Amino acid sequence: MAVDVISPDARKKVDELFLYWLSEPSTHELLRHEVAKVCGLQQQTASDHPLLINGSSTGGSLQFPRPASPTGRAITPPPPAPLSASLGSPSRGGSPKLYRGGLGINKQTGTATQRHLVGEETTDGGGEMKTNGEASGVPMISITPVPTASPSELIPRFYFPNGKKEEGDEGAIERVMVTVGKIFERYPRQEVPKKDFHLIIKALKLPYYWKVPLFKMIAGKSKKYATLASFKKTWLNITDVCYDDASKFVSILSCNDPDRNYLVPEDFEPLIRDIVDCHPGLEFLRAAPEFHLRYIETVIGRIFYSVDKTWRRRIYAQDLRNSCFLQSLSQLEDEDDINKFTSFFSYEHFYVIYCKFWELDTDHDLLIDRQDLIKHSDHALTSKVVDRLLSGVVTNSSPAGKMSYKDFVWFLISEEDKTSNRSIEYWFRVLDKDGDGFLSLYELEYFYEDILLRLEEMNIESLSVRDTICHVLDMINPKHQRFITLKDLKSSQLTSLFLNTFINLEKYMDYEQRDAISMNQDDEEDGHMPTNWEKYASEQYELLVAEEQFEDGDEEEEPMEENDVY
Repeated sequence: MAVDVISPDARKKVDELFLYWLSEPSTHELLRHEVAKVCGLQQQTASDHPLLINGSSTGGSLQFPRPASPTGRAITPPPPAPLSASLGSPSRGGSPKLYRGGLGINKQTGTATQRHLVGEETTDGGGEMKTNGEASGVPMISITPVPTASPSELIPRFYFPNGKKEEGDEGAIERVMVTVGKIFERYPRQEVPKKDFHLIIKALKLPYYWKVPLFKMIAGKSKKYATLASFKKTWLNITDVCYDDASKFVSILSCNDPDRNYLVPEDFEPLIRDIVDCHPGLEFLRAAPEFHLRYIETVIGRIFYSVDKTWRRRIYAQDLRNSCFLQSLSQLEDEDDINKFTSFFSYEHFYVIYCKFWELDTDHDLLIDRQDLIKHSDHALTSKVVDRLLSGVVTNSSPAGKMSYKDFVWFLISEEDKTSNRSIEYWFRVLDKDGDGFLSLYELEYFYEDILLRLEEMNIESLSVRDTICHVLDMINPKHQRFITLKDLKSSQLTSLFLNTFINLEKYMDYEQRDAISMNQDDEEDGHMPTNWEKYASEQYELLVAEEQFEDGDEEEEPMEENDVY
């Protein structure tokens, strides 16, 4: 069974967890204790050093013989040293030095202490000056507790999984509650129906199409009305822990499920269904309810294709922050042309995907088998690639040996645009036959054998396997010459050509036959460079519409021909 080797970069997560560990109070105590040990400032036992320990660990004193000067007077203590200073070096001779100043750690209580050398003048609580020492002339070191800084003062918080709370406007929520309360008061028993809930959304300054998920969360089992009491309880629960749109969106669509902090495909269905029911650009689709579910599945599939980075069909708040989905969703209210949202909601793109699937699904059971898929793009895919596609390595919702419509959405976008990171990951999984995270020379040879056989059948002169592999290695320039990693493919500008060399014969030959002029032409329009998928979808939509109009024209002419005959 193939091993799931495609995973997000763990280095950032490890660094994040390490910094979080550093911010823990227990970590501060541990590090402070270890630093004190290195600096030689922890208490020494009598067996380790010739010191006499008097008193308790928190208020006692340490006594040790002090060398006398030739005049019989005690030698003046050395000047203070920083905390990082260590005991006297053996190389310089003499006994270890103890410095006044600096922090120590009490072994029994773990309390940070300030050390003073004997003979140093200190003040008591009343301000009276005192001198540490005894009449015998033996110097003493006193250990007195000092306050320590709190962890939040040492390392400020830097990780905000639910967004960072904005300071300075403490009364914002109360003002929103007053505004919303006035709206509820307009309705009998303070119950707002679903059709009018957009007024609440507007008062909350949320995107228009958040209304159905939020209403569903507030109304609960009734599903007809949202009461003021339930709204206050729900909204306060959300705003108490969620401080940005991404975290609020996850909380609302998941109905504040405490067991998960991510979204699954089913969470998006009420949202997309509301778009179908309300958006003016989909008015013609509302007249064909049999296609509603297919459109919803297409949009949800595209959302997870672009936003989900884990290959587990899960979307976290951070994934939403790193994508343009929430921005596109908020712009739907102000834009009537649904086809301008090419990343997720375009009806034209849905039309192309569904028509391509319908052409391959000959028995129309919404499942594509091996014989169906191998016909895609006029038999452009090799049999070994088709077998890998149906093996389950890239499909998620299909039975064994089949491909469902949901998985076909991912396949077609990946097949027509091999430049995006998700598409590269998709085909890397297909080519990585043993699932070890590397494309070995054996695996490249395994898939190229089918391409070579097809070229020979077409009487086209081709390079040998050895020459082709050398060519693609020069093309990608991997870090290691014996295998290719996912990082190598993502950093190369020729990844699309590399993948087509082993996957799609027609695209590979088309690229080889392109001239220099066509390769350098830009398709930039209005400052936007269309992706390969957008170009393909636009071209195919025009062809499909033209074919449909031509067929409709033939049907209209047939009765006229019959009348002429009679």
